[in-house]
Amino acid sequence: MENQGKGQAMFKLGTFRDGGEVFCGFVETDRGRAVPVAEAARAAGIELPSAPDLPALLAVWPRAFDALQRIAPWVGDLEGRPLSTLTVLPPVPRPGKILNAAANYRKHVEQMRQTFSGGKVDMKGDYGFEKAKGRPYMFLRAPSTITGPDGPIELPPELSKVDWEAELGAVIGPVAKRVPVERAMKHVAGYLITNDVSCRDLTWREDRPALRSDWMAGKSFDTFAPTGPWFVPAAFVPDYKALRIRLWLNGELMQDGVAGDMIFDIADQIAYASAMMALEPGDILATGTPDGTGAERGRFLRDGDVIEIEIDGLGRQRTACRDLVAEVLA
Repeated sequence: MENQGKGQAMFKLGTFRDGGEVFCGFVETDRGRAVPVAEAARAAGIELPSAPDLPALLAVWPRAFDALQRIAPWVGDLEGRPLSTLTVLPPVPRPGKILNAAANYRKHVEQMRQTFSGGKVDMKGDYGFEKAKGRPYMFLRAPSTITGPDGPIELPPELSKVDWEAELGAVIGPVAKRVPVERAMKHVAGYLITNDVSCRDLTWREDRPALRSDWMAGKSFDTFAPTGPWFVPAAFVPDYKALRIRLWLNGELMQDGVAGDMIFDIADQIAYASAMMALEPGDILATGTPDGTGAERGRFLRDGDVIEIEIDGLGRQRTACRDLVAEVLA
């Protein structure tokens, strides 16, 4: 019989490796520890509706969220495992799809246009910043690009313009197919941090100028999507548009924006993408980046650089960059 003695509580989740074991755990950052969901469920006497890993929980998210809320109050009574002894993995280690929104923050769009047009920006014939005149601009990123919040980001030797892009990630729970904007947010299970690392060398095809951008080459190198550390349920984020997104490079603040500056918000993106394809549990929407990227600053990533990204309430990731050396290539 389920134990009903402790009510409900807020929580965040992470995915961890402890030696040869991988587990999903409740995260207590203030106590520097994680408690496996399976152990907490047993202590609470509450049966989970799926396996105790985040992809499985997302597949039955409404029921899983209810159970996790009832289990979470028991976490404080358990021993837990020190975060310092664990490897923090991406919260959703291998999503079925990653969809990225390009050119989706007003000031970033303006700055990038100036960068790529030599300062001569012609807004005519483009939607500009008016949603009514356009639609989201999105692309698929390979799930194999995902790495954990500690990285590293591996810089291929043939590239010289690898860039950073701090982004709010929205994680899909219930399947979304041809969902209207007004119902789209019901399909967001939660949020996390991701870095849309971008290769500017290859994004614009000089050999095929009529075809313009090449998103696969520009975005899908291995390790180009550091993600995490934590997954925070949408129910605990009352207004995602108020979230502040910041990125530091070697301690210097480079990006500082709020999610409310998106041109097409998360509901717009879900409605747009779900008209073409089913968005499935665990799919991630990387929703665009504020201004302050390397392309705008003329500064790209180098061996030894350290990137830190923080989004209000979602944690902080710290990722080192390293050259992809011959031993790795062999």
